[in-house]
Amino acid sequence: MKLSKFILPLFFLLALSQCKKEHRYSDDPDKSKKTPKERLEGAWRIETYTFKSNNIIDTLNMICACILTESVQLGYSYIKEEHRWEFSISGFGTSGYRSNNAFDDYSYLQLGPSDPFITTKTFDKLFVTPFRSEQGAVARWEVTKLFGDELSIQLKTDTGMYKIEFIKINV
Repeated sequence: MKLSKFILPLFFLLALSQCKKEHRYSDDPDKSKKTPKERLEGAWRIETYTFKSNNIIDTLNMICACILTESVQLGYSYIKEEHRWEFSISGFGTSGYRSNNAFDDYSYLQLGPSDPFITTKTFDKLFVTPFRSEQGAVARWEVTKLFGDELSIQLKTDTGMYKIEFIKINV
């Protein structure tokens, strides 16, 4: 009898310890053994940017006066000294974007006002309110793929769906 009091709780502890929550995105080909933060960690560059399935890279290149696929870079890293993760977007000259909570729920990259927040009109038109100006707006880009060297995000708006595909780069 005393032995059964220990066996049942031990069984439940072992069963629960085997349950590993894996986060798989809708376009991922398979499950990953890494956490979403580990998969996003690193540097990423834009491969394609579409609106309603049409490539809009050339239009965006004119807006930012650059070659978007070469100039803009996403980054996600762990800052050991401060014990926190940081998401960043660079490539806008002296300005960029940094956020400590952009990827906190693993389902979205939330871009918009944060503290500290440095922005440019180019950044807003590319990532927060594409082609519009809405002061204080927040964009919740849904992560649809985060597997291997590929990242895809999409933003549903009242005018249509924006989608950006990134590839991981070695820095």
